[in-house]
Amino acid sequence: MKIINAFIEPIVREAIEKRQNSLATGDGDAKPEDEEGETLLDHLVSLTSDR
Repeated sequence: MKIINAFIEPIVREAIEKRQNSLATGDGDAKPEDEEGETLLDHLVSLTSDR
Protein backbone atom coordinates (compact mmCIF):
# COMPACT_ATOMS: atom_id res chain seq x y z
CA MET A 1 0.00 0.00 0.00
CA LYS A 2 2.90 2.40 0.62
CA ILE A 3 3.99 2.08 -3.01
CA ILE A 4 0.45 2.48 -4.33
CA ASN A 5 -0.22 5.50 -2.10
CA ALA A 6 3.08 7.09 -3.12
CA PHE A 7 2.00 6.78 -6.75
CA ILE A 8 -1.65 7.83 -6.34
CA GLU A 9 -1.40 10.68 -3.81
CA PRO A 10 0.34 13.21 -6.11
CA ILE A 11 -2.14 12.49 -8.91
CA VAL A 12 -5.15 12.95 -6.64
CA ARG A 13 -3.64 16.06 -5.02
CA GLU A 14 -3.01 17.62 -8.44
CA ALA A 15 -6.56 16.86 -9.61
CA ILE A 16 -8.06 18.42 -6.48
CA GLU A 17 -5.88 21.52 -6.82
CA LYS A 18 -6.83 21.82 -10.49
CA ARG A 19 -10.53 21.66 -9.58
CA GLN A 20 -10.14 24.21 -6.78
CA ASN A 21 -8.29 26.59 -9.11
CA SER A 22 -11.01 26.10 -11.69
CA LEU A 23 -13.69 26.97 -9.14
CA ALA A 24 -11.71 30.00 -7.95
CA THR A 25 -11.53 31.43 -11.47
CA GLY A 26 -15.18 30.67 -12.15
CA ASP A 27 -14.55 28.00 -14.80
CA GLY A 28 -15.57 25.07 -12.61
CA ASP A 29 -19.33 25.49 -12.67
CA ALA A 30 -19.75 25.10 -16.42
CA LYS A 31 -20.36 21.51 -17.46
CA PRO A 32 -19.06 20.69 -20.89
CA GLU A 33 -21.71 19.27 -23.20
CA ASP A 34 -19.34 16.50 -24.28
CA GLU A 35 -17.99 14.69 -21.23
CA GLU A 36 -16.43 11.91 -23.32
CA GLY A 37 -12.92 12.99 -22.37
CA GLU A 38 -13.74 13.04 -18.65
CA THR A 39 -11.86 10.49 -16.58
CA LEU A 40 -13.07 8.71 -13.45
CA LEU A 41 -10.79 10.93 -11.41
CA ASP A 42 -12.24 14.08 -13.04
CA HIS A 43 -15.74 12.90 -12.22
CA LEU A 44 -14.89 12.03 -8.60
CA VAL A 45 -13.13 15.35 -8.04
CA SER A 46 -16.18 17.18 -9.37
CA LEU A 47 -18.25 15.47 -6.67
CA THR A 48 -15.93 15.80 -3.66
CA SER A 49 -12.62 17.25 -2.59
CA ASP A 50 -12.02 14.52 -0.02
CA ARG A 51 -8.83 12.62 -0.78
